[in-house]
Amino acid sequence: MQNRNIVRRIAIKEARELLETDFVVVDTETTGLGPDAEIVEISIIDRDGTDLFTSLVRPNVPITPELTAIHGIDNDMVRNAPCWKDIHDCVMHLLTNKKIAIYNAPYDLRMLQQCSDFAGCRLPDLARQSKCIMNIYSKYVGEWSDHHGNWRWHKLSNAAQACGVDATGAHRALADTRMTLGVIRYIAAQEI
Repeated sequence: MQNRNIVRRIAIKEARELLETDFVVVDTETTGLGPDAEIVEISIIDRDGTDLFTSLVRPNVPITPELTAIHGIDNDMVRNAPCWKDIHDCVMHLLTNKKIAIYNAPYDLRMLQQCSDFAGCRLPDLARQSKCIMNIYSKYVGEWSDHHGNWRWHKLSNAAQACGVDATGAHRALADTRMTLGVIRYIAAQEI
């Protein structure tokens, strides 16, 4: 395990470096968690918090009641929404040549890939241009998990509240992008 203070300084530096770039924040809500899950809502904001794109998305599979209970999006809400193929090009245009901040990057990147694959759309490798803010926040907090052999992850709404960021509307894509941006700004503002 690395020294907690060193890792915290690394997290602050990563947040500051991200704020110096032209980046966007992305969040998705989905039908479930597995390999057949699809996006039902996506939001992209810029580094200033401006909503560049937010849309419900009509999936090919139903939204599970368990997920509706979390994000509040039900099958009736997405019935007339555009499908992934309809919005794919717009989403890719907003993500091309940008740093991408995502709270749980591995999950949301997987959802973007799955939906693109299901729709027969090409998706570039976004992992190289993405930053996992949950990872940065976990290093900032510095709670080690012996079980996982890594820094303990924290839910976005908990991280936002700990950073003094409004968590109203948690688990909707636009609210989650704004919370993620708030967490980045909070970490970047800390003393090294």
